[in-house]
Amino acid sequence: MRLTGRRGLLAAVAAAVFVLLALLLQTFLPSPLLKPEPYMGPLPSATPPKEVAVFALVTGAHLCIAAYGYRVDSFFDRASFRWPGPW
Repeated sequence: MRLTGRRGLLAAVAAAVFVLLALLLQTFLPSPLLKPEPYMGPLPSATPPKEVAVFALVTGAHLCIAAYGYRVDSFFDRASFRWPGPW
């Protein structure tokens, strides 16, 4: 069966949409990182220099739906994201 004219164009558009949809859905698959080699070098000193001081160490988490994250389990899971800034 030979596709010509309107049927051929429709088949080509459908194939292109299918390929683009498949590429989009592939981004939701897990892609684990390779396990790094353990560091075997000398450990640095744990004592900071005298001229270094920490005045505030602001930490926190922002809970929202996981749809705002990248490569999460489910769109409706609650996810903890790092909260940047001193708020």
